[in-house]
Amino acid sequence: MSVKSAQVAAGQFTTTDATGLLANADSTPAGTLIVNGVNNAAVVTVTTPSTGVYKWSCTLPTLAAGDIVQMRVAATIGAIATGAVVWEEAADTKLVSDLQDIAAGALMGLADSAITAAKISSSALTNAKFAAGAVGVGILGASSIAASNIGGSALDNTIFKSNAIGVGVLAASVLGASNIGGSAFDSTMFKAGAIDAAAIATCAITDSEFAQSAADKV
Repeated sequence: MSVKSAQVAAGQFTTTDATGLLANADSTPAGTLIVNGVNNAAVVTVTTPSTGVYKWSCTLPTLAAGDIVQMRVAATIGAIATGAVVWEEAADTKLVSDLQDIAAGALMGLADSAITAAKISSSALTNAKFAAGAVGVGILGASSIAASNIGGSALDNTIFKSNAIGVGVLAASVLGASNIGGSAFDSTMFKAGAIDAAAIATCAITDSEFAQSAADKV
């Protein structure tokens, strides 16, 4: 068991006469709180529930984790002064009951902005950190990577290595008409001059890049 700051601690002790029978002290016993071996000024209240039985209580002062608190009582019985340490506990900053219960399978919530770009070191998330297919079509919800979810210039040419998105990386027809929404690539999606002669390799667009009769429909 542990105790913490501002907690009300309480306990009992008994007094006996020379024959060992319960008997009241000559006067109300006095209690002293001790913290790490030093007397503390906290007020200790002592009452008598029944003959020879005393109850002490005390509001604990500010304590640090690991502090040792004790209660020492002093009593005079039949003109004989006596005393003893009747209680001892270790202090902590929180008790187990102060901690929030987490239901089975539940996830602990993160405060807003708990995970930001500034908190992730450079190269912390590389392809070596992800299993094959970890970020795939079945993992991401519809429109999870939409323009509204990606900050301006978040995915520009400085983010990708050379040939990061090449023929060998994309599955056949991954950029087909069925995968691209209407007007997904219209003039509003590209900066002026984004696709010019310098951006297209020599022979990058040949007749082999188009389906049969595709040019017939132009």
